[in-house]
This record gives sequence, structure tokens and C-alpha cells, in this order.
Amino acid sequence: MCPNIKNNRGQAFVEFALILPVFLFLIVVGLILALAINAKVTVSHASHEAGRVAAVTTEEETIRMIAERRVIEGGLMYNYENLKTFDPKSDILITRNRDGTVTVTVNYRQPTVVPMIGSLLGNPDFWGTYIPIRSSATFLDETRLGDG
Repeated sequence: MCPNIKNNRGQAFVEFALILPVFLFLIVVGLILALAINAKVTVSHASHEAGRVAAVTTEEETIRMIAERRVIEGGLMYNYENLKTFDPKSDILITRNRDGTVTVTVNYRQPTVVPMIGSLLGNPDFWGTYIPIRSSATFLDETRLGDG
């Protein structure tokens, strides 16, 4: 009876050792996805708020300031180690469309610690260590209403 108990304990330890890396990988991926979802919501909010401002003003600096402020207030950062995650001058695009609307697009690069996760979620670089996040908001351009 005693030899049987020792064998069961050894078997349980080996099974635990085999499944532990899988569990750790799932936990890390879950945390990365949670951070990416937070970044997507924050970037979406920033583009929406900047779009609302762009609908009533043509001052691009004000529009960029609103979008930048919403990104930073949402807990996102400009840099992560050697990766530039957000640059307001190039990552905020303001487009006044011919159909009388204005579109504000905000781009962000959410850093990851697992290189291949970024490639699975849209990063064109296979070993890229970030997830590209983009959000756009389109509103009626009220600055053109008087133009006819």
C-alpha cells in the first residue's frame, strides 16, 4: 500500500510540472489582452472627444490637445522602454471630408512583453513587441454649415 501512494504523488508532481507553463502562458496572455482592451477603450474615447471638438472648430492644435489629453488621462504613455507608443503629431489624424464630415483618427502602440502576441493581433512585424490600436470618429462638420 505504501509504494502505491509514493507513485501517485510522483505522478501528480509530473502532471503539475507539465501543465504549469501552459497556465502561466494563459495568465500572461490574459493580462496582455486586458491591457490591450483598456488601450482600445481609451483610444476610442480620445478619438470620440477630439471628433466632437473638430466638429465645431477648425483649430487643429486644440483638437490634437484634446485627443492627447484623453490618451494620457486614460493611463496610456508616450514611451515604453525603447518603443515610442504615442506621438501626438503623427498619431492623431484630422480629415475634413468632402461629404461635410470630419474624421479624427487616433493611433496607439500597446507594448507587450510576449513578442508573438503583437503579430497575432495585427502587428505586421512577426517579432514586434506591440499591438497596433486605431480608432476613428466621424462627425458632421458644423464649421461648414454656413458655406452652403
